[in-house]
Amino acid sequence: MQITELFTREKSNVGTKMPVFSPSNEKTEEWIMVRYLDCDAFREVSDRCTREAIIMKDEKNTELKDLMQKRHKQEMLIALVADWSFDTEFTKENVATLLENAPYIGDAIDRFAATRLNFFPKEQKPS
Repeated sequence: MQITELFTREKSNVGTKMPVFSPSNEKTEEWIMVRYLDCDAFREVSDRCTREAIIMKDEKNTELKDLMQKRHKQEMLIALVADWSFDTEFTKENVATLLENAPYIGDAIDRFAATRLNFFPKEQKPS
């Protein structure tokens, strides 16, 4: 086995198309390009959020801590989105608007990005 067979970074940065479902759970023709958790953008945001959380660990204001956690979660989800098929221009601001107003899509992105097989399917062995 070559070590290159274990590399995930390149494919993680490109992502995989995740189908978009309507609120009534009907499949649409739309898709969101979701990056895997090993992508550079997610790791950068995750590392920064971790540092900020460590700095805030002794903060007594729970409302401030909750607000920070919510912001961190949104920033990490935004980092996982690489592109989309919607008519609306793809920008970080528009991704944030989508996630704020359609939380179920954020949940879907979170689950999709955490499932390695969505990005690295098992190879079929010839029988």
